[in-house]
Amino acid sequence: MKILFLLLIFTSFLFAETNNFLQEDFWEQKDKREHFAGSFLLASVVVPETYKAFSDTKPTKTEVFLISVGSTILLGWAKEVRDGQGFGNKDINDVDADMLGALLGAFANITIRW
Repeated sequence: MKILFLLLIFTSFLFAETNNFLQEDFWEQKDKREHFAGSFLLASVVVPETYKAFSDTKPTKTEVFLISVGSTILLGWAKEVRDGQGFGNKDINDVDADMLGALLGAFANITIRW
C-alpha cells in the first residue's frame, strides 16, 4: 500500500502540466541541478531528524516521508518567492527540481534506514 502511495505521488509530479524536467534542456541549467541536489540533501537530513524528534511516538515510513518531502518543498517554494522579490532569478521550474530532489532524497534515505 505504501509503495503504491509513493508511486502515485511520483507519477503525479511526472505528468503534471507545469513540470518539464523530462525535457532535454531542463537538466542543462546549472540552477536546476543545484535545486535538485540541495533538495535531495535537505530531504536526506530531515528524515533522520524526524525520527529523532518523534522517537517517542514511533512515526511510520509514510509520516516521515511526507514530513521530509513537505518541508523540503516548502523551503524550495519560499526560496522562489524570495527570488521573485528581486534577490535572484525567479523560475517556477526550479520548484520542479526541488520536488524531484525531495522525493528521491526522502525515498532513498527511508529505503536505506528501513
